[in-house]
Amino acid sequence: MKSKGYMAFLVGGALRDLMRDTQPRDYDVVTNASIEQIRLIFRNSKTIGKRFPIVHTYFAGDVIEISSLKSDDAEDVGESQRELLVADANLRDFTINAIYYDIRTFEVIDPLGAIKHLEEKVLVPIGDPYERFREDPVRMIRAVKLSERHGFTIEPELERIIHELGDTMLEIGPGRKYEELTRILLSDYAVEVVTRLRNLGVFRFLWPAGESLLAERGPAILEQARIPVPVHYSRGSFSKETHMKLWLGLFMLSGHQPGTSGKYERAVLDDFLDPLGMPFRNPVVDCLVCLGQLMAQKGAFGGMPLNGEVSNLVEFYVGYFDPKLSHQLEQFHKHHASAKKGRSRRPGEKGKPSGGKRPRGRRRRRRRPAK
Repeated sequence: MKSKGYMAFLVGGALRDLMRDTQPRDYDVVTNASIEQIRLIFRNSKTIGKRFPIVHTYFAGDVIEISSLKSDDAEDVGESQRELLVADANLRDFTINAIYYDIRTFEVIDPLGAIKHLEEKVLVPIGDPYERFREDPVRMIRAVKLSERHGFTIEPELERIIHELGDTMLEIGPGRKYEELTRILLSDYAVEVVTRLRNLGVFRFLWPAGESLLAERGPAILEQARIPVPVHYSRGSFSKETHMKLWLGLFMLSGHQPGTSGKYERAVLDDFLDPLGMPFRNPVVDCLVCLGQLMAQKGAFGGMPLNGEVSNLVEFYVGYFDPKLSHQLEQFHKHHASAKKGRSRRPGEKGKPSGGKRPRGRRRRRRRPAK
């Protein structure tokens, strides 16, 4: 950005963590370039979000998030750097996320006096917290994560407001709810964050089935589901395998007894996840049907096709959660291998011809071209 003549500032969590001698997990950059101009500079990128669009750029497997400096005034052309940063800072969530680092001058810029809050480890919302949380209810989740993961204090009045606005979680889209919750559940601080969200009356609006599950089984079930899941990344996000194994484990730990009907399994899984917009459901459903067949010890296994993705999920579940099914799983693989071998032969073919060569078919006569 700098080499193209644009302003560029490191901002948000990365700068906050660096100032606290903590290794950042990701990096956010803001610039006076537009989203379209950012995309022209970084070809290997994509735009995420509609209301608050950001550009994901990829470097050696890492993702850098770049956004345009925000302003309430659309006519910001000609504004000074100071005015742009103040306008951008006033539209952020908490003061500790509104500190900027200028890569040209190596200067830390603090337009809202947030360094004091950073040193005191206190969360101070920018502007009216009612307005900020209604504008984007995910900010309430972010407040709890900052408190439980980094030790920032949420003042009693702010806790009261979060409790009062808990039902605004219903306004968050299914996909965003799923992404936020999955990130929490795969973290080392999942139990602490979820427990705090429940105590604040927020979690039941985020994932109703999860609220019932935790009320019945306790928060330890979250660790049971998370610990065996291999955390892999794909272009800065959790891999498909990681997503599927986490939610398969949670679903089965909830006490679900799988059957052999894909339609039934899909309906029950959908009820469990509602209103979370989880992708990748089909392999999980196929895995549940396989597990239902294993538990029923059906010798024919319903003739169900078993691809590598589903097989991986089945082996994961059996290996970590139900080793008693190991023998049935071995028989399942033998059946599948035998069925596959049988399908590879031609109808009526009893074995290889002598010499191991296929019999040659009759050669077709070539038609002469018309005169």
